[in-house]
Amino acid sequence: MKQYLNDFLSKALKKTRAQPNLKPRVFYEAFMGYLQTNQWPSYKYPYTTADLAEESCRRFFKESLSQLNQSNQARHSRPSLIHNTVFRDIEIDEHTVDSSSSFYLEYDIEAESVTYPLRLSRFTLILARDVASSAIFSPYIVLDGHINQEEFRQAIQHFLKPTNELPSLATPGLRYIEGAGFPTTIGYEQDAIPMIQYVHLDNAMVHLANLSSHFIRKELGATLHASRPGLPLARQMVESAFGVLEVDIHTLPNTVGTDVLDIRRETGNKLKHPPVVSLQALIDTIRFLVANYNGTPQARLHAASPLDVMRYQLDHKPIIALPQERASLILRQTRPVKLPVKHQEGSGPMCYVNYHYQKMKGPGLRNPALKGSYVTAMVNDRDLRKFEIFTPEGKNLGWVQSPAAWQQLPYSRSMLSQLNRLARDGRKLKKVSLFNYLEYLLENRKVPKVALSLSKWLSYHVNEPEKGQNLNFLDETFPAEDINQSTDSDVSEHFPEWSPKMRNTRSWLDDID
Repeated sequence: MKQYLNDFLSKALKKTRAQPNLKPRVFYEAFMGYLQTNQWPSYKYPYTTADLAEESCRRFFKESLSQLNQSNQARHSRPSLIHNTVFRDIEIDEHTVDSSSSFYLEYDIEAESVTYPLRLSRFTLILARDVASSAIFSPYIVLDGHINQEEFRQAIQHFLKPTNELPSLATPGLRYIEGAGFPTTIGYEQDAIPMIQYVHLDNAMVHLANLSSHFIRKELGATLHASRPGLPLARQMVESAFGVLEVDIHTLPNTVGTDVLDIRRETGNKLKHPPVVSLQALIDTIRFLVANYNGTPQARLHAASPLDVMRYQLDHKPIIALPQERASLILRQTRPVKLPVKHQEGSGPMCYVNYHYQKMKGPGLRNPALKGSYVTAMVNDRDLRKFEIFTPEGKNLGWVQSPAAWQQLPYSRSMLSQLNRLARDGRKLKKVSLFNYLEYLLENRKVPKVALSLSKWLSYHVNEPEKGQNLNFLDETFPAEDINQSTDSDVSEHFPEWSPKMRNTRSWLDDID
């Protein structure tokens, strides 16, 4: 009988048209039908006590159904691994954050400094989590709605780079709790990173790209595990990490966007004005929440915090670390790219290499015999103004650089790709140059996506605040009375004076134009 009932449940779980709806009453009728088919005596149980028989049948139905569901989930999930060592398995994922914040841009007009906010569109937040200790690595912010493989590679480097102290919080009112931090701030040696054995990702195209997979498998030496589609619970640790931020930070539930009835959605009147909270305040809040979560004791860890678990294992277990030479190669900002050497007729002995429609020239290429050969360029995708080149034999040919008009400000590969896309449409950009690109961003700064691109360029070191910013990037704008009460005197010096005009953004924004 038990085998018959289990087979009945298994067939009903397939949800074919011939199977009835799976309910306790239907299961009870199948049970009674089996007894009648096998001529069970009517003067015995369950005919004598129908109520008890129906209740026992319902309990058997619930227990059997639960066991079948667990077996099905285990069969479709990833292979079970013993997560008893820190830095053995990490899970990485990215979500889109609804940026209810503004980017405060400072202009110098007629020797007077004018500051006004710009509404930003959604940006991307990348998180990584250690499976054994549930500690969350330092969050990586990409000021774009979509990331590319270079930015994903930089995010992994950011997660593993050791640091001595927590990043400073420029927003008044945010303070780290005692014991807060990230896995890279707990004190393992500088220029040495632990060996990662498994990196768990979803099947997004940016995760499976050549540069991303090559960096994880060849340079990091880890096993890339891409989960099956439609199984987010296979990476439940990193998904729950975003749940920690969703309490205070608005992350989008899907790629379509926020529902119109979402209680956290701004009203139509407020959408006309930029939010008061700045982009730097939102980024500080994300760092603040993650660092404090890592230092908070948790019941499932027996009243220990995730960082306490990491410290204990680092002191009592042999954690394999990569050699210092290998670690320096992983954390380097440059990567080798094979480029052909070209020569233009009528340009004399000077040759050049072409990288993303940029003619890179240097003294080492003043040799026509190099035409048709290949060189290895050590490219920094965050700053393409110049890079070193080497021959296949390893001879250093020196530096090559972009034209003089491109030497004013650093530009990344993603910015250059966006500039070329805009140049294909003559209505948006007439000429491929940094000046025309910056002019386009300033003219269309009221568009949230364009304002996000402008903030991405100006806040060049948003994930590395210790390096500072290239241009003016204000931290926050608060009322004057709040600034006077702040204890951070060094932060308040950067705040502009509050005026009622800053609330009525439409009137004084038009005056600036």
